[in-house]
Amino acid sequence: MKHYKVIIADDEPLVRERIVHLINSFERFDVIKECSDGLQTIQAVEEQSPHVLFLDIKMPMASGFDILDRIKRKDMLIIFITAYDQFAVKAFEYAAFDYLLKPIAKERFNRSMKRAISTLTNYKDSGPVFIMIHSKGIRSKIEVNDITHIEADDNYVKIHTTTDILRKRSTMKKLMQELEEFGLVRVHRSFSINKRHIRDMVRIYQGDYLIRMIGGRVIPSSRLYREQVKLLYHK
Repeated sequence: MKHYKVIIADDEPLVRERIVHLINSFERFDVIKECSDGLQTIQAVEEQSPHVLFLDIKMPMASGFDILDRIKRKDMLIIFITAYDQFAVKAFEYAAFDYLLKPIAKERFNRSMKRAISTLTNYKDSGPVFIMIHSKGIRSKIEVNDITHIEADDNYVKIHTTTDILRKRSTMKKLMQELEEFGLVRVHRSFSINKRHIRDMVRIYQGDYLIRMIGGRVIPSSRLYREQVKLLYHK
């Protein structure tokens, strides 16, 4: 099993300690360096070639954005960690993989790590990913990439694919625990979407969006899922 190298760059020792504690639950990640300022971070990244960089935005010697401007390597996953949500759009302009707000919540951190594992292992190389859906007495094998979006329907969910709609008895939360590592993102109490099928996003007010899918469906986001929607800025 391949292991992935991690560098943590934050000037707050307690934040670094928190990330180390959380990441210990994922045996495939090894923290190889902790940095407390921007210059240390630049040197560590160039010398250690990490797969994942946890990067604070406000750092001594050089900000997180300054660091990214100065390093040569661009192939790692960059996860910003900050107490300020106003930097989110700029962070995704820098191709951020994720954006975690302090204090870092365990559940939110775990979601990010699961996505990171999926991205790093590049599951596409091992062939399409399929799931079995039991709908109307029939078990159907569907490819995850073909799912466009999922819609809550009382005690059921409707799984919309490029060719069909399947109705499964489940909660949105339970189904998303299985699918979020494969590119599906919950954006509303009643909707989850596959970011591969997004056409564009239109901001309407106070951080809410209308998400237009390639197939023509328009899906609303809600502020309750603001953090998840941020993942789509740089899909």
